[in-house]
Amino acid sequence: MFVLTDVVEQLRVSLQLAREDAAMLARFGWPVTQTEVLASACDELVRNGAEYERKFGAKVGIGQDLRGEIDRGKRWREQGLAIGRNALAGSALEQLERFAGAAGQDGVRLAQQVQGILSVGRANDAACRAWGADDAFFAEGERLARSLPELAGEQGGKKKTVPAEHALLDEMEGRAWLLLKKLDRAGRAGHGASGDRLRAAAYNLDILYGRRTRARRPADTGTTPPAPTGSPR
Repeated sequence: MFVLTDVVEQLRVSLQLAREDAAMLARFGWPVTQTEVLASACDELVRNGAEYERKFGAKVGIGQDLRGEIDRGKRWREQGLAIGRNALAGSALEQLERFAGAAGQDGVRLAQQVQGILSVGRANDAACRAWGADDAFFAEGERLARSLPELAGEQGGKKKTVPAEHALLDEMEGRAWLLLKKLDRAGRAGHGASGDRLRAAAYNLDILYGRRTRARRPADTGTTPPAPTGSPR
């Protein structure tokens, strides 16, 4: 599923946020008791991960190539949905929304979403181009629709040879992922309600998904950020 070291690092960073924001989170769907559950999940992964590495070496989940392609696929999907939601109406928009669900780390499902959005875009070419779609956008969608299932298939073949302990760690990682998603949901909602967008943005799973280029913003140090310059992005 994920690279184990990334899961543990994400858990530790998210635990710090949960403890710092405990009072607020408790009002937005994350009781203090859940932080202890998350801490236990982290300890369990560290303990079992160390035992796994002692026996079999470093444990990794989906390959780095697939992880990167899934990240690119999700970015393209969000771009396609943004263009389509502004450009389309009626039955075309309804068709587009069928491909807006979560895909997780399922490369095959994500490829189906990309292909679906691509098909809707092609069928409404003029409208989508008027709202930002171009040749490069369509070409990238075509490439992703081909590469994602290919990489997912390659990784699926490799998983058949892994030891049973690998599946156990995958299950632990899955439980941790669900907890992290709930924590992030509560954190974003709580800080969003108070208008603190910077702190809300700290609640993300970029470490978990290997998106190191999107550095998690540090906790508020009490200093005033510099005034923005130039046009907003």
